[in-house]
Amino acid sequence: MYSLLIVDNERIDREGIKLLIQKFNLPLAVTEAESGKQALAFLQNGEFDILLSDIKMPFMDGLELAQQARELKPHLKIIIFSAYGEFDYAKQAIHIGVAHYILKPIRMEEFLKVMDKVLAQCKAEEEARIHNEMLLQGYKKGLQYEKEKVLLDLLQGNEADSSQIKELDLHIVNKTIMLILFDFKERFFDTRGTEFELQVPAWFSSFAGLEYVNLNEYQSIVFVWLGESADLTALEQLGDRLKHEVTDTFMTIVCIVLSNPVNSREEIHTEYMNMEKKTENKFFYDRSVVLFSAGPDKAAQNHVAEAESYLAQIHRHIELREYGHADQAIERFFAMLQTDRKLPVTYIKFICTAIMQKLFKSTERHHELIPDMAENIYGAATLLEVKSILMQIVQQYGENAVQAAKSGGKLITEVLDVIHREYSNDISLEYVADQVYLSPSYLSHLFKKETGQSFMKYVTSYRFEKSLELLLNTNMKISDISREVGYNSHSYFCSIFKNYYGLSPAQYRERGSS
Repeated sequence: MYSLLIVDNERIDREGIKLLIQKFNLPLAVTEAESGKQALAFLQNGEFDILLSDIKMPFMDGLELAQQARELKPHLKIIIFSAYGEFDYAKQAIHIGVAHYILKPIRMEEFLKVMDKVLAQCKAEEEARIHNEMLLQGYKKGLQYEKEKVLLDLLQGNEADSSQIKELDLHIVNKTIMLILFDFKERFFDTRGTEFELQVPAWFSSFAGLEYVNLNEYQSIVFVWLGESADLTALEQLGDRLKHEVTDTFMTIVCIVLSNPVNSREEIHTEYMNMEKKTENKFFYDRSVVLFSAGPDKAAQNHVAEAESYLAQIHRHIELREYGHADQAIERFFAMLQTDRKLPVTYIKFICTAIMQKLFKSTERHHELIPDMAENIYGAATLLEVKSILMQIVQQYGENAVQAAKSGGKLITEVLDVIHREYSNDISLEYVADQVYLSPSYLSHLFKKETGQSFMKYVTSYRFEKSLELLLNTNMKISDISREVGYNSHSYFCSIFKNYYGLSPAQYRERGSS
């Protein structure tokens, strides 16, 4: 459907043209104007493909309207109709760039012949525009893929070609940049990654430039150019604003880590490793949080001394079997940890494991459970989870307080059975943990210990293994294969498949069949 603006001060003439359009079902959406001035206002405020105008009109004739319309809309198709067939009008019309000149009274055959030609021109231009847009979109996708590959290499500490960095216009040489890591607890980017990426330019509109890279289903990172100076107060405000934007827009919990200012590309890998380590501190929070990649805390030794003082009190109460007092001392210890948040997570888990061992050894019972309970503590995802483990032992100490744990090998066999059976569904660590009656953090820890890889890495690897079988041994559509192996988003499946194998699914299938 194309848009047509009919201009004639005689209503009967406009109605006649509309009647022809309706009678022959021409693909035209019609707008009417009774004067040149009214038509010009329509052109200034809207988009039209074709202008069909009478010449003889009061105030502004058709040729004057055509001239101004041409300046306003260079690609507009202009058709003039008039009872005047003099050569001067034709010359002026050609000079202005009028496509066709029709004499009144309008003959049906001539009108249809002219409109067919003009509509064919409109269609050809539209097809050319769509073709050019598709070429540009393909070029941009290829360019974006190359950019992401270079940035991922820099994050992982791999060598990056300086000439390629310059060619891709990545402003990371002789510039001060900052990295912002978005870390979600759930598989966020698999289903909402596109929606998230569309929000990024608006969130960072005040910066000199940015690049966005998706790392996996849980994490994405944004590179921003800070310009000549980095206002740390403004960066802190940025982190707080991003936290509220993401939490309110997507109704989920996010951990955001802001890097130190980075002044050379060699610093990117080191800073990224620090940021990854910093995500461990989400352990202290059960809500969205902003963290900063900074150097070691100079006051850490004071916090260690305070923690060890609490540890001594708790041990003393346990030795005297004063479990009520031990309960209260543990409460105070965790209140201190929740307030200060200065001690390393690993050190906190070490202290809590020592308390757990002391509890078991105080009555010389259940020693066989110590390794499994220690794994529970070290695999805990939050401070609250660690506290819950300790308080359960203290408050329900006895034969029925703890149960013998399943052997690791047997448990992982059950987990693998669940994965192999339900990999095509949206299985999460939490879901599988619920199936085998374990906490998600403990299952994650045990799975990595027994298999040598993380839970999600194994699930992804197994899904890709199944996708390869389907690509090579069936004629299923790639969109159906993506759903079959647990990816609801076809585009996301193709993207991570290419990152994984270096080929798109279609290219892999073509190569496998050749």
